[in-house]
Amino acid sequence: DAEADPDLEAAAAEADAGAEAGAEAGGDAAAEAEPELKYGARATAEAPRVDAARHTLEAEELGRLAGTRGDPLRGLELLPGVGRPPLLSGGLILRGSAPRDSAVFIDGVEVPLLYHFGGLTSVVPAAFLERIELVPGGFSVRYGRRTGGIAEVGTRAPREGLHGAGELTVIDVNARLEGGRPGLVGAVAARRSLVDVFFRSLIPTDLGGDVAAPAYWDYQAMLDWAPSPTDDLRVRVYGAHDALRSSIADPGGDDPAIRGDFGGSQQFHVAQLRWIHRGPIRRDLSFAVVPDVQDVGIGDAGLRLRQTHFRLRAEWQASPTEAVRLRAGLDADLTVFDVLFNGPRPRQVEGTGRQPTLASEELVRLDRRGTTFRPAAYLESRMTPFDVATLQLGLRVDHFSEIDAFTLDPRALLLVRPAEGWVLTASAGLFSQPPELAESEPTLGNPDLEPLRAAHYALGAEGRVGGARFGAQGFVKRLWDLPVSTRGGAPPVFESAGTGRVRGLELFANVDRGPLRMRASYTFARSRRRDRPAAPRRVFDFDQPHVLALTAMFRLPRGWTLGATFRYVSGNPDTPVAGAVYDAASGTYLPLNGEPNALRAEAFRRLDLRAEKVWTFAGGGRLRLFLDVLNVTNADNPEGRRYDYDYTDSVPVRGLPILPSLGLRGER
Repeated sequence: DAEADPDLEAAAAEADAGAEAGAEAGGDAAAEAEPELKYGARATAEAPRVDAARHTLEAEELGRLAGTRGDPLRGLELLPGVGRPPLLSGGLILRGSAPRDSAVFIDGVEVPLLYHFGGLTSVVPAAFLERIELVPGGFSVRYGRRTGGIAEVGTRAPREGLHGAGELTVIDVNARLEGGRPGLVGAVAARRSLVDVFFRSLIPTDLGGDVAAPAYWDYQAMLDWAPSPTDDLRVRVYGAHDALRSSIADPGGDDPAIRGDFGGSQQFHVAQLRWIHRGPIRRDLSFAVVPDVQDVGIGDAGLRLRQTHFRLRAEWQASPTEAVRLRAGLDADLTVFDVLFNGPRPRQVEGTGRQPTLASEELVRLDRRGTTFRPAAYLESRMTPFDVATLQLGLRVDHFSEIDAFTLDPRALLLVRPAEGWVLTASAGLFSQPPELAESEPTLGNPDLEPLRAAHYALGAEGRVGGARFGAQGFVKRLWDLPVSTRGGAPPVFESAGTGRVRGLELFANVDRGPLRMRASYTFARSRRRDRPAAPRRVFDFDQPHVLALTAMFRLPRGWTLGATFRYVSGNPDTPVAGAVYDAASGTYLPLNGEPNALRAEAFRRLDLRAEKVWTFAGGGRLRLFLDVLNVTNADNPEGRRYDYDYTDSVPVRGLPILPSLGLRGER
């Protein structure tokens, strides 16, 4: 919205969202997409760039892309700079970084879980999403504690009047209700999975025990109050829960410790209060409480981690002159945790190949309560001395209490507009990230670790010609002080000796011509790591040199929409097993790993199709019927390898087969 940020005021003056929506959609399709569009609606415009690379898409468009099953957040994987995570692993792989190095923010609050069961569907329904913005690298000093990239998700305001909707698919069922009067609106929604019906066929049947299909649920509650023309008070309460439980009677002989109860659950809840004041000095204050619980068990080993995050963000913006805009803020995270752990001592997993069997490991126990405090302050200045050039300088200071370390991260962005519709970008900056709890905890790891550090550099160009927008950006990332295992696992187990390097190029093209929308993105990236200064450089676990995504969506008369998505991704690296040795104490074979990530799986290829029909009724009601078919060609995509008990033979683990998803949504 133009109201949301003073940076948008100039851009909004040039925008006419209502006219553009009608011209682009055309006829009945436009009426169905925005049935309540009328004169006086707030204009929407693209915000001035504050990051080296930012891709902004409307949730309405992302939710209709083939392969997303109507879930806009699934569309993140189709944007430039985004890799493909392994099956059911979730997370974001941005510019050759691990998922732990990137973060997702919903209305400015970092959430610990983006997808149910690591990728099945997002934790926030499509109906409440407004905009999704991806910054794969070089982000502003407003965000920190990450060395990869960020994704920002914005929820929309509830509508006035009274509206309701319900949706039924083969995966889940959900319902929502919203309404109110001018200045005071609210909404509630809930969703429950139906995965039990079809997911059982995807669970191995040779475990020798009872296996329960996974289940998930989530909920949302929203309240927006405008006590004055210059103030907004917003309340957001939402949460999600995933659970999977099973019983393994016979582990098959490869690991005797894997028997008995197996499974886990994860849940989080967010309660956020946000106040926005618009004036000569714009204020944006947000406070959120985020309980997060993880409970994972397998045999006698297990982890129960309970965390409560108290997150405060306060930001002030002002423009002392027309050519200068200042932004200052505080960003604090206080976490109270309670961890109960019984399992093998944590070690470096990335770049080490297959781990020893659980039966051969000595279990350690940890029962601890504690707190971490991570305050930060930032200052950013945006200067436009000439119409063709903008310089943005930022500085961020962080403190990580768990390792008692300060970091200072300067960042710079230069924008040059040589001609109308064109922009050249150059950026450089430092980024910091604290180690994981298991790496810095005194009993399990090393509290004297250094923060993870990264330097991002990028050069790019973007342009518009008619209804097409395209661009390219080359990037380089240097990484250092990465936590890696000490030689032989000697105390203190971890040390800050790892380094890394990522180089790549992103290309994208977007075409909007009447009823046709096409998106294309290609990312080339090579990600390398070195575990210690004298070690050879090796391939990173999440290295994916080639990532291609092509999407097309065509609006037809009478409410029909057809779409297709094709993805090609280089296969994931893999470490060969050179042999195995028999461990008499545990009665298992231990793998002998070869050169780390010397192999690479076959490339991933998938074609998805989507067909949708919308009926619009008198009074504003709509009925939407859609069919989303994943992996139309039933491609046999590999997701890894499964070895037998003595590592003499293996079989590939295949990904999802052809998977149709039929859904029906009614709303008013």
